[in-house]
Amino acid sequence: MTAQPVDEWVEGPQPAATFEWQRIIRRLSDEAIQADRVKGSTVKLVAVMLATYADPDGSRVYPSDARLSRVCLLSLSSTNRAKNWLVANGFLQMSKQGNRYTGQANEYRLTLPVNLLELKLLNPNEDHAEGMA
Repeated sequence: MTAQPVDEWVEGPQPAATFEWQRIIRRLSDEAIQADRVKGSTVKLVAVMLATYADPDGSRVYPSDARLSRVCLLSLSSTNRAKNWLVANGFLQMSKQGNRYTGQANEYRLTLPVNLLELKLLNPNEDHAEGMA
């Protein structure tokens, strides 16, 4: 098996394995999650819960919004705001549109944003924030 070349000029979010993605989400500081209508703790809860539905390679994440809301013990609107933040900031990418008439949820993929190195993250020991921002 031959290794594939890595493109130096990446345009969008890059796929991430579930374990790697969870470690990054865990390290997100509250400053990194600067959202008007959603708390950092809500974003992290929804993110970690979404990861439990993912395959090891970070693909095939498809709990319905209602199911995700129930398991997170959050309102549907809070869950959707958190999920929308993850999508807007490059941590989650829709890979397949669902069909509400047949009861199929949207399918997502765990991703890492292009600006990851600019975000305020806790250090690898998870005790102090670091980053270029």
